Amino acid sequence: MIATLVSDGLTNSRIATGINRSSHTVNSHLHLRKMFGTLSVRSRSELAGTVRQKLWEAP
Repeated sequence: MIATLVSDGLTNSRIATGINRSSHTVNSHLHLRKMFGTLSVRSRSELAGTVRQKLWEAP
């Protein structure tokens, strides 16, 4: 869900509000940083591109 919100262009603050967490938590290893490593991306824009590609390829 967080990766999709990033691909929609939401800021960490807006994402945090939407999932009832702090923006620090969204940016920490618990969320974005962990996704970066898992998906082998280095930035929010790479993450957004990966999410869009995966959604496009989904049946």
